[in-house]
Amino acid sequence: MGALVSFELVRLLRKQYNTLPVHLFVSAHHAPQIPDLDEPIHSCSR
Repeated sequence: MGALVSFELVRLLRKQYNTLPVHLFVSAHHAPQIPDLDEPIHSCSR
């Protein structure tokens, strides 16, 4: 979840303050614009 929060923070900084960080390193999360094709875990069979 930290990767997604960091991504949204950068979007906020760009939109409201017209500034961007020099680098943003995140892991363990796909890019928000790429749809997740995996079946949701709550609908998986046992």
